[in-house]
Amino acid sequence: MKVRIQVSTGVNMTIFRSERGFTLIEVVISMAVMAIGLLSMYVLQLTSIRGNSTAINITSATNSGANKIEEIFSQDYSAFTTGNYTQTEGLYTVDTEVTAGDTDNTKKIKVVINWREGGQMRTVTLNHLKAQLL
Repeated sequence: MKVRIQVSTGVNMTIFRSERGFTLIEVVISMAVMAIGLLSMYVLQLTSIRGNSTAINITSATNSGANKIEEIFSQDYSAFTTGNYTQTEGLYTVDTEVTAGDTDNTKKIKVVINWREGGQMRTVTLNHLKAQLL
């Protein structure tokens, strides 16, 4: 359907109803929907980054504890004595506790790795048993 409009300057304009465009309310609603979508994507990305950071710290703490266990296992059974040992390795505090095992000729080794992340204390604990070779 054509509508003919005459402007006061004497120029004739023809407007087609099918080419009217979007109304202001449609544009505002679509911008609001897009903003909500982008905000949710931002929150999702932020949560993913925090989760990855926590996973990296847990892996590093576990590796630090495993290195301590390997250091103890590389020593002769009689070379290390029972007791508590604390060592700081950068972000992590490594507490090692060596006690007599439940059976003869064994020692329990407990390695606890602590660190602070996001205002909270995080802990990874590794327990092992070393036997004396006869």
